[in-house]
Amino acid sequence: MTDTTAPVAPPFGGRLTGRARWALDAVSEGFERLLGPDGYARCPEHGLDHTGKTARAIVINCALHAAGGEARYLERAVRIARLVTGRLGQDPDAGGAWIFFPGLHLPANISTNIIDNGECVDALATLLRHAGDQLDQIDRSRIEDAIRRCCDSYLVANVATKPVINQRLWGAMGLASAAACFDEPRWVEAVLAAVERSLGELRADGSLPYVTDPDDLGEHAGSADLTVYYHGRCLAFARFALQAIGHVARHEGDLRRAADFLVTVLRPDGVKPLGLEGKRWFWDADSESGSAAYDAYALAADGRAELLDLAGRVAARAEQAVGPDGLVGATADAPSFVCRVFHAADLAWLARAHD
Repeated sequence: MTDTTAPVAPPFGGRLTGRARWALDAVSEGFERLLGPDGYARCPEHGLDHTGKTARAIVINCALHAAGGEARYLERAVRIARLVTGRLGQDPDAGGAWIFFPGLHLPANISTNIIDNGECVDALATLLRHAGDQLDQIDRSRIEDAIRRCCDSYLVANVATKPVINQRLWGAMGLASAAACFDEPRWVEAVLAAVERSLGELRADGSLPYVTDPDDLGEHAGSADLTVYYHGRCLAFARFALQAIGHVARHEGDLRRAADFLVTVLRPDGVKPLGLEGKRWFWDADSESGSAAYDAYALAADGRAELLDLAGRVAARAEQAVGPDGLVGATADAPSFVCRVFHAADLAWLARAHD
């Protein structure tokens, strides 16, 4: 049963400012430079291809193709989709479920199966929604098969049960994007269960903890603290997922309460200080812009006109962080736990913010 909000399709209407188009083009070029002749986008910091993050270049290239119609962007998206689908395999540690490797199987990937599968499925589904009728039959069939295998065997079984809220919503976002392509009621039900569980963990002030029950995970009690770094992406994933399956209206109150909290932790110029950050060890700086693309989407998609100016200033923070090599430094020259490839991939949400 859905409300009156229509699912998102197609994914992009071509609305990008000149500044956003420059930033996204720089990131698209950056991923092209990372891709070697073997089709491996080797991270300069970790020495391997972060498959989930490489997949985000599909979304960025689809947005650029929608904005200008240049064939090279669609060609790049299709090429990366071929690489990503080629990394689908059965995970013996997950009961033979189909996942996009490496996930958590290589520590240097600094990611998890739920995150990478959410990222990859969303990217592939975005390509289908953007240009499915322009793909040759082999590419389309391979993408559809990869989405179905991953969703049916892994995402449906895991999105609602993950204890880490941002990871749970990461997977739900990907499953919801796939549900916008395929008529699969089980996928919709799993997305709803994941998002409703997550929104049920909102605190009175609109914030979210990193995890709700750290004792159950054997974690330090501090992991139940809020994290301003993850807050915007949790909100972005939740709203995007609900929009994709047509269930936004009945959750609008919670989504707006979370957006109001996001406004309180942002400075009027769009800078996000880290004074309230629960995972403070992520950063050797007093502020970060790695979450800016998610924050811009969360504010812009909220629908209230009074949030749009701040969304624009936050978007500018994301765009200004793009380096000459097309990668993104979230804390300028200060070191951080998350690499520049991860933050470059996050600019896929800048494209969605403008749309």
